[in-house]
Amino acid sequence: MSYVTNPGPVSLGKRAARADPRLPTLGAVLDRRHLPTPPKWVNWRAMLPAAGVPMLGNDRAGCCVFATFMHYLQVLAEYTHVKLPHGPTEQECISAYSAVTGYDPRIPSSDQGTYYAGQGGAFDYWIKHGIICGGKLNKLTDIVVLDQNNQIAMKDALNIGPVMFGAMMSESDVDSAFMWDDHQGPILGGHAFLGLGYETLLSGKTYWDMVTWNGSWRATDTWIAQAVDEAYLPLNLAFFNAQGLNPAALNFAQITAAMRVVRAG
Repeated sequence: MSYVTNPGPVSLGKRAARADPRLPTLGAVLDRRHLPTPPKWVNWRAMLPAAGVPMLGNDRAGCCVFATFMHYLQVLAEYTHVKLPHGPTEQECISAYSAVTGYDPRIPSSDQGTYYAGQGGAFDYWIKHGIICGGKLNKLTDIVVLDQNNQIAMKDALNIGPVMFGAMMSESDVDSAFMWDDHQGPILGGHAFLGLGYETLLSGKTYWDMVTWNGSWRATDTWIAQAVDEAYLPLNLAFFNAQGLNPAALNFAQITAAMRVVRAG
């Protein structure tokens, strides 16, 4: 995997983390007795297409939340060998962003970013209406909230499937070549990105692998603790089966009941 050394112009656009009590938490629905100890490394990025992930308009608009959704669906399609009609496009990403936020490319002041969660947020739209990605309509079925302050829980989540992160990005983060580490300077805004794995060294230090904008980044565990303000695990049995995990580790009756409330709201 190659890391970004010069991403070019990029935009932020995730709104500050917002609690959504309708969504189940991983801690409430996961029975760790059915899971192994988190392994030293997890790698979902091996199935990324050779061209990597596309920018999807996130160089000029704050559509990072929807770009993250589409990067997830791109990885899912590659992993399950159920191809999309074509790759996700900038127009699809901007259209979804506009549908939720009212963004109009002709009016710069309408570029106000997106909430992941909560009433009227991006998850609400994906669950209730679906998004077009690569020419195919996709509706989010199940998702759980992670405790972003518990890195063991986030490793558990990444052992189940890719994770959607949100962070408040500092000046040094945006200027980074390929590693998010220092988290220095003023906070410039929020950003959404997809976590595809981690690697824990013998020293105990963990590096987290992300894709966003038009490529791949690594983040240190220190940066995760300082910058990440929300994280979510979409649930798709395709990832469970591929890893040989037992879905019984998750209380799907509780998850389904929670998602029914979201759809009705």
